[in-house]
Formats: sequence, C-alpha cells, structure tokens
Amino acid sequence: MTNMDNSATIRIAMGEAMKPHRIMINHSDISQEDWDTGRSMAYNGWTHKMEFWAYPKRHPRTIRIAVGEAMKPHRIMVNQAGISQEDWDTGRSMAIQGWEHKMEFWAYPKRQPGTIRIAVGEAMTPHRIMVNQASISQEDWDTGRSMTIQGWEHKMEFWVYPSKPTPKATSTKPISTTKTIFIGNPGTGKSTLLNGLLGKAAFESGISSGQGLTTVLQWEETSNGDSYADTPGLSDVKLSEQAALEITKALKSGDGHYKLVFVMKDDEGRIRPADLVTMNLVLDALQNIDADVQYAIIVNKVETGVLEKLRVDRDACTQFLSALGGKYSTPYVHLYERVETLVSKSNGVHEVTDDLRSFLLTLPSIYIKQSHVMDVSTGDLELKIREMKEELSKVHGDKKAQEERLKEMEKLSEIRINQLKKDSQDLAKKLEKDSRNQITKLEKKSQGQMKEIEKKYQDQIKKVEAGNKRQGLDLLDILKIAVPIVNLF
Repeated sequence: MTNMDNSATIRIAMGEAMKPHRIMINHSDISQEDWDTGRSMAYNGWTHKMEFWAYPKRHPRTIRIAVGEAMKPHRIMVNQAGISQEDWDTGRSMAIQGWEHKMEFWAYPKRQPGTIRIAVGEAMTPHRIMVNQASISQEDWDTGRSMTIQGWEHKMEFWVYPSKPTPKATSTKPISTTKTIFIGNPGTGKSTLLNGLLGKAAFESGISSGQGLTTVLQWEETSNGDSYADTPGLSDVKLSEQAALEITKALKSGDGHYKLVFVMKDDEGRIRPADLVTMNLVLDALQNIDADVQYAIIVNKVETGVLEKLRVDRDACTQFLSALGGKYSTPYVHLYERVETLVSKSNGVHEVTDDLRSFLLTLPSIYIKQSHVMDVSTGDLELKIREMKEELSKVHGDKKAQEERLKEMEKLSEIRINQLKKDSQDLAKKLEKDSRNQITKLEKKSQGQMKEIEKKYQDQIKKVEAGNKRQGLDLLDILKIAVPIVNLF
C-alpha cells in the first residue's frame, strides 16, 4: 500500500453548545476549503471545541462516518444505531429518522501512528451526540476511556489525526500490538477474568458440569489494536486433543509479540496438578522460539482466609509458591481473591482490581515466530496428571518436615540466644566488679602518693622557713611559693 499525499485529508472543526449540551461540525455556511485553512467553529453561537483531520474518501482499513444534521436545537448525529458499519461503508445515507445527511468522512477503527481517539457519546431528548468530554484529557481518551459519563452513553469510537498529517504519518503500516493468551482448565475462571479486563461479556463464562464452556479459540480485539484470546482447557481428557489444537492455533496466530497468562484455581492453599500439567505442556511447545519464555501465573479464586494466611505466614507462602516451580518457573505470580458476587453467575462482568491490571501491564511480552512453535501434545495426559499429583504430595510432605526442622532450629536458637544473654550479663557484672576494685586500688595508691608528696613538701617548707628566718623572709611569702607548687600535684 502506498502513502497518501498531503492533500488527502480534510479538517473537521467541532463546535459545542449548551442547553442542551451538543456539538456541531463544519457549519454549512462555510466551505470545506475555509475549514481546511483553519477557520474556527466559534460561529453562530457555537464555541470552538476541537478539530481533527480525516479522509474525505475511503482509505485502506478505514470506516465511514456518516453525519446527520437536525434543527431545534441545531445538532448532529453519526452512524445512526441499528444500521451495521458494513452498510455505512457501502454509502448508506444519514437521511433517516428525521436526520438530514450533512457530510461524511473516513477514519480508522483502531489506533494508527500519529492518531488520536475520538470517543462518541449519545443522549436522548433530544437525540444528540458528544465527543471526548472536556473534563478528561486526550491522553485518557487514547487509553480507552468510555464516553459513558455524565449522562452520556458510549456509542462508538474512531481514530483520526490531530493535525494535517505528513506522508510519513499516513503510512498504512500498523503499529506493534500485543496478543495476550489466557490458558487455563475448566473452573479456573479465566473467561470471567477476561470479561472483567475488557469490561464486557466478550467470552462465555459461568458454571459448567465438568466440561468447560470454552471449547474453541476465541479472540477479542481492543480499540488500540491489542487482542485477548480465550482458550479451552486440557484437563478434560475427552476434549484434550481438540483443546491442544486450539491452543496451538493461538500460539501460531502470526509472528508477533505475545503475553502468556496461565490461570490456575486455588484448592485450599494448594495448586491443582492438572493446572500445572497444562502449563508444562504448553511451555514445552515453545522450546524452539528464539527468546526466553516469560509468562505469568494467576492463581484465581483464592479464599480470603487462605490469602490472609499467605500474606502473613512466610513459610506457608513459600510452600504454596514452591509448588509452582519445578520444570519451569516465573517471578510473575499473582493471587486473586475469590469474588463471591460471581458465584453461580453466567457471563458475569466485574471490575478487576488495579493490581491485576498493573500486574499484566508489567508482564514482558515475548516475540514468537509461528514457524518455531511446536504442537501442544496431550499424550499420556492422565498419567502425567497422576505423576504431578504424586510429585506435589512429596513437595508438601517435604515442606512439613522442613517446617518441623525449622521450628526445632528456632527453639534451639532461642535457647542459645538466652544463654548468650545470660553469659553477657554475667560478664558485664564481673567487669563492673573488677573495675570497681581496680578503681579502689588506684584511689588508695593515689592517696598514698599524695600523702608522701605532701610530707616531702612539708619537710621542704620547714627547711625553707628555717632558712628564710636567716634571710629575713616571713612565712606568708613562703606559702605564696609553696601552695602553687603543691597544687601542681
């Protein structure tokens, strides 16, 4: 596909008015040529709200936006509900249900380099639309914010250029996107988690009797081009071969960036053997890719009591996480608390936690070439599950022994610490007593030395006094000499 030239786009100027809140684009009194030169929609009572550039004719991978106009009050509508996008793309007019066809333009249904997202909200009485509510930044709109806000209901969205694009900007080469594949056995709740992440019931979920509700690979694409896959589980032996084919199909859905998320179910603080076998079999199929296989584990439906114990009991947490090791290991493990409101509820949608969203956001993607992916094998599946069960039993058994040894070591350590404390206190008392004795000896020795010095100087004073009498000096003068000398000692 070739790039479009600079003149291939037209400018859409958008005006806003209140009572009721509504918008208008490219007022009919002014020519498209004037709009393209920068004319403001601050005209005939409208306030200029925003502008963007779109294609006047079909462009590769674009969709058609048909604009209808109505009066009393003056307002517009785009792509009237009830008519498929396919029909709009074939030229359907907006002269329908009281609207008059005003104009049309072509925009991208998904993000492209250099584009911004236009989210369209709809309201009734009178029927009208609003785009990108002003209280929210364009950055937030670009990340997928819904126009279901302040009385508006989200209608649709499209991507356009915020300014007249250059030939480089209109390149039809898509930006890099990521495919996130959720893998898990029946009952793990992966479909429900996916619905929560997407904010809608995109995948069938709920209670099933043994056999999973997901039997074939299903994809759901987001507005920014990323996609999520729901895959069937391997633990149902009767359907395991078909499930393996569907998972292989997901891994071979084209060269590109992938995130692998294994969903497991908490079983009273332990991991189910079948969940670990499923993970190992899938990772076995990726041994030939030219990258380190990074993946995430979500342990779902963790009971509140178990979660609290794992948070405060380091040993219990270590034992729990050690079961996730073995043949493969990952630092990306997230424990997700059981959601009681979803019990026995089909196709339920709940708002997943910000922690889970952040966890998946920080998970590194890996580049997979489909030619390097081997088929997922389910040979001897039942045997592998039994062997994994035995292996986990040994792990848990070893951990119990380690816990007993650890407690014994802690007990011995406590005894040793108490003995060290007692020895330290006894030593301190002995040192204190020895110090006092030494000080007493030094004091006595010092006092004896002072008496001896004093006696010597008394003798010296007597000698000086006797001599001074002969030389005419009085005793007061002698003391003036003697006292400073004594004080020196």
